[in-house]
Order: sequence, then C-alpha cells, then structure tokens
Amino acid sequence: MIGYFIRKLLLAVPLLWGVLTLTFLLLELAPGDASDAFINPDMSPDVVASVRLKWGLDRPAHERYFIDLKNMASGDFGRSITLERPVAEVIAETLPNTLQLAAVSLFVSQFFGLCVGIAQSIRQYSRLDSALAIGTLFFYSMPAFWLALMLQLVFCLYWNVLPSSGMVDAVMYDYMTPTQQLLDRCKHLVLPGVAMGLAGAAGDARFMRSAMLEVIRQDYIRTARAKGLPEWKVIGKHALRNALLPAITLLGLNLPLLFSGSVLVEYIFGWPGMGRLIINAIMTEDAPVIMGCFFVYTLLVVVGNLLSDLVYSVVDPRIRFS
Repeated sequence: MIGYFIRKLLLAVPLLWGVLTLTFLLLELAPGDASDAFINPDMSPDVVASVRLKWGLDRPAHERYFIDLKNMASGDFGRSITLERPVAEVIAETLPNTLQLAAVSLFVSQFFGLCVGIAQSIRQYSRLDSALAIGTLFFYSMPAFWLALMLQLVFCLYWNVLPSSGMVDAVMYDYMTPTQQLLDRCKHLVLPGVAMGLAGAAGDARFMRSAMLEVIRQDYIRTARAKGLPEWKVIGKHALRNALLPAITLLGLNLPLLFSGSVLVEYIFGWPGMGRLIINAIMTEDAPVIMGCFFVYTLLVVVGNLLSDLVYSVVDPRIRFS
C-alpha cells in the first residue's frame, strides 16, 4: 500500500506543474500587473521602474516563470505584493478557516446525501421518493452563490436569526465565555456550510439511491431478510456498507467542487478564508498569492483523493492496492 501511495504522489507532480503553468499563463494574458496599484500618471519613469524592479516585474515572463517554479519546489511562495507579507504566512492564516468551512460543508453533503438516498431507495416509487427526487434535482441545479444569497436574505434580513457575515462576532467575541465563543462560531458556520453543502448533498443522494437499489436486489440481501433479520439491520449492516463505495468515490470528487465553490461563498459571507483571499488577489493581480493559493488547493485535492482511496480499503477489505 505504501508503494501505491508513493506512486500516486509522484503522479501528482505533473498535475501541480500543469496547474501552476496554466495559472501563470492566464496571469500573463491579463492586462496590466500588480504594480498598477502603486503607479499613477504623475509618477516619473524612474519611480515606475523602481516599483517594477522591487517586485521583479521588469524581468521577462519566462524568467519569472522558472523562478516561480523553483521557489515553489522549495516551499517558498514568495512575498505578497499588495499585503507586503510572505505568501506562506498569509495562507497559513486563511487555510484553517477554509478547511473548517469545507469540513462542515462535506458533513452536510455526505450526511444529508446518504440519508436522503437511503430513504429514496427503501421507499422506491412512493410519494416520498418523488418528493425527495424533485427536491434533490432543485438543489442540484442551484448555483451555490445564489443559494448563499437567498439564505442570507431569508435568515439574516427577514428573520434575523443567524449572522450574515464574518467568522465570529467582531464586537462581543472577546467578552464571551469559551462555550459562548464555540456557539458563536457554530452560528457563523451554519449558512456558508449549508450553502456549499446542499448542492453536493443533492448529487450524493441521487448516486446513493442508485447504489442502494442495486445492492438491495442482491441475493444475500434476500437471504438476510429470509433469516428474519430486522429491516434496519438488513439495510444498515448488510446493504449500506456495500453501497458506500460510490459515495466514497464522490467524496474524492467533491473536494475540488468544495474548494472552487468556497471562493464565491466565502466572499459573500465575508469568511476570512482562502476563497476571499483569492478574489482579492485576482482583483489586485497579486500573482504570488494567486500562484500560492492554487498550489495549495491542488495539493489538497491530491491528498483528498488519496484519503478516499484509503477509506475504500477500510470499507471493503477485499480491495488491495498493488
């Protein structure tokens, strides 16, 4: 198994190179660069040249490309042009917030997706199955950023029961007890986590329904029922474990969607994560931050897929990696 994971990590190197190369090319094709934020028409050419020299923007594109690749291979993401701080330091501050939000979204997606898919499969062609199918199709077709805006409108503006932005209460958080601080963080997690997780839950439910319907028609399920086992034990112990394999596959596939969806959702809810960091960096054309964020995102997706492969072997001991 160790050899398998080492080979997978080595195969991730061309993927990282491709993502960084494509990101660099897109930044080069965009008009202007990060120095535009510091330059105005009244500046002398010498001052403009010194600004561009400070950030290495006076060098040809191919030189900057190879310098960026060399630095990232050594773990050096460079220095943010607009924030005047090391990119690694900025990412280290925002990445835990994004992972926290992604974990909540993943829980919402997997938990509700599995529950709805199982309910549909055991009540196939019933009114419940039809109603849940319509609901899952509705949420599956809905963009996460639009759902985020609607949740914000209903629960923050009309009902005013949940906070509309931020990670904590900016005024009262420092004066709260540890229990109140935990509850405050949970309240701020609800809307962005649900906005990112519901679309994934709808897709997981449809896959889970199909997987469960295929499993519960197998001979060993009929044998378990013929032995007089309770229905909950037949579904929970015998059918669910074998139907989980497609759900684990979706777990690995959902990670890129979670990270890409977090970009707009974090910006809408003012969540201090990497999504909002990327949008601000794109608006200011801060190339080191953009390159560093995409490098970390790609690495997280690779690690997530490796973890899903590992869970495969735990759920189904018959699977062996060679």
